[in-house]
Amino acid sequence: MKQISPKQDFKINLEATITSKELGLVQRLMIIYILINHQKNKDKLSYIKNGEMQNNLRISTITFTTHRNKLEEMNLFTVMIKVDGRYIEVEPSARKSKRLYYFPNWDKLKGMNLITT
Repeated sequence: MKQISPKQDFKINLEATITSKELGLVQRLMIIYILINHQKNKDKLSYIKNGEMQNNLRISTITFTTHRNKLEEMNLFTVMIKVDGRYIEVEPSARKSKRLYYFPNWDKLKGMNLITT
């Protein structure tokens, strides 16, 4: 099981995120959306509704899933579900109709200069 990093105080480096050559446009928007959600909910871990994120970013389910999976492969965050008060990482097929919690990889985000602390 992966170690869950505690919430951190950080600032989103919008310029670096928007101009990142490592990320595609949809991936940049998804990272910004996830980080804004974490900033708004500093005192608690909150889930992100996939449908809400898709609607706000105005992307299809297929586009959303494809880019979320790419961001996970890049190790920018881990998607987990909550079971019996614990957060566990599960296969994408086991996530359907579950509340998803996105855990940023703070070190990776800092290393790419997408956030500052």
